[in-house]
Amino acid sequence: MKSSKQLRPLFTMIAVASIVSTACGAVAPVPAPSSTQAPASAATTEATAAPQTEASTNELGVPLPADAAPWEQQVDVTYGEFGPWEHWAEGIYGLGTSVNYYTQEPLLTISPNNELVPYMAEKWESNDDATVWTFYLRKGLQWSDGTPITAKDWVFTFQYQADPENGFDFNWYYDPIKGLADAAEKKIKPTEIGVSAKDDQTLVFEMKSPTPYWPSLVASAFPLPKQAIDKCGKRVWSIKPECFVASGPYILTKYERDRIIVLSLNKNYKGIAKPVVKHYVHKYTPVKDVQGWALYEKDEITGVALGSAPANMQEEIRNDPKYTDQLYFSKGNYTGYIVMDPTKKPFDDARVRKAFALAMDRETLCKDVLKGGCEADYGLLPVGFPGDQSEALKPLTAYNPDEAKKLLSEAGYPDGQGFPELTFYVRSDSSHGAEAVVAMWQETLGVKLNIQSFDRTTFMQKMATHTFEIAQLGYGADYPDPINFLGLFLCATKRHDWCNQQYDELIDQSSKETDTAKRLQLMHDAEKILIEDVGVLPMLTTVSVTLNKPWLVSDALKDWKAGAPTAGFYCYFLLANQYYTKDTPKNWPPVDPQDLQ
Repeated sequence: MKSSKQLRPLFTMIAVASIVSTACGAVAPVPAPSSTQAPASAATTEATAAPQTEASTNELGVPLPADAAPWEQQVDVTYGEFGPWEHWAEGIYGLGTSVNYYTQEPLLTISPNNELVPYMAEKWESNDDATVWTFYLRKGLQWSDGTPITAKDWVFTFQYQADPENGFDFNWYYDPIKGLADAAEKKIKPTEIGVSAKDDQTLVFEMKSPTPYWPSLVASAFPLPKQAIDKCGKRVWSIKPECFVASGPYILTKYERDRIIVLSLNKNYKGIAKPVVKHYVHKYTPVKDVQGWALYEKDEITGVALGSAPANMQEEIRNDPKYTDQLYFSKGNYTGYIVMDPTKKPFDDARVRKAFALAMDRETLCKDVLKGGCEADYGLLPVGFPGDQSEALKPLTAYNPDEAKKLLSEAGYPDGQGFPELTFYVRSDSSHGAEAVVAMWQETLGVKLNIQSFDRTTFMQKMATHTFEIAQLGYGADYPDPINFLGLFLCATKRHDWCNQQYDELIDQSSKETDTAKRLQLMHDAEKILIEDVGVLPMLTTVSVTLNKPWLVSDALKDWKAGAPTAGFYCYFLLANQYYTKDTPKNWPPVDPQDLQ
């Protein structure tokens, strides 16, 4: 069996619930390994190692830290709209409040430093060509109803997802599983896909081709309790406390549509997490973002995105000493970029594409226009993402107005003369700095572009029909591996119009390479071709700013403050050692005590 170095578990670096919308995930320069295992002491955290008060433990036996507020204040509260309260395996795109992140335990998850963290699986490994992955579950795990959790539960989960009758909308994500596509087309039965249980503790995935990044993909999966579905029905069990069954440390105890959801400690939890918080409460509000800052200022929530504050106050808040210790900056797993259609004039000339690239001042865009809301990116991968080589690629398209003018002139458009007046299409949710970029092109190159914005759905429909000569959009990672971005520009993908056989060959070679360093080099070589030919013009990596109350503490926040980058992967918000300190306001939590009964 092929394995690699062990990684230390980072249970304490998982993002906190009050900032679910803005944190969690990953950025580090090393791709995921093929095997990892947690040391025996993995469950120990700083929060639970502090001096303790006498006999103060919660239902899971976790001691209350010496500097903590009383147990009745150990309640996390968030606000937002209500969406479908579904299990991950029953639907992704319509998913509302994140039931899975609190109540269902994954095989593994991803730390803010992009390390794979063992949870339900204590170790995993692949065969030599990464076509078979084996995960070994911890012994003694059980569902909240006392039923043992085994590898067979995971087999049921993936077979359920593979059954087209269940309407799972995210099956494409797990496409590397052998037979999955055939099951979706009803060519084989869901029970025939490449997922099996060797025994109660051993789960085996057979892939249709080498998949060295499978652990990063499967980190998004959560087990589905068959017994709950059998008892109460699909998509119904998850909104009825009397039916709900959990594999993680929290269980649903109250669900009132468009009012409140309450999660409480699962007394039958046997996993390795050691949570202090007793309840997680999600309160309904029909207004997005607008109320966030007001709630934060009134101490009714513990975390909020800076963007929730009034626009004219945001820079003031950043510079106000009062908020210095409450500000947290994190790079996203998102790249904003521009594409030009190389099959249509004038962008069929590589000199024109290169001129547009060299005429864009990304540094000024992020610093002065977007006020620190992004970081200049010169590669397709987000800055800090696994395999990121933005700095190495920078010389290829760094701002150089003189060279940009020269290239456009050589292409037959001196000072923009004769250049057609084009429409610059932007996706409304990815339009960061579009007006400034168009102004840069006009000033440097003398070309004129008219901006037209579309909502996400309309934009993607038009892109699918290859309507655009030039457009701005972006992409956020589904999993922390370079192929998640680089695969967008394969000829067969047909997402964009650029196509290069040498690029495709390098990516194909990388998909078969199980040596991490060699695989990464192949992808680096491919990305260089993409950037050099301006098959894509990367712009920026988003940077989010969040405020968190100083009376909410965890190692995750400490590490984040120390510079650990975070992003938005589908990670497991266990909050292993988050708790509220004695500085917590006396009126916390803002919840009716009757709702916690």
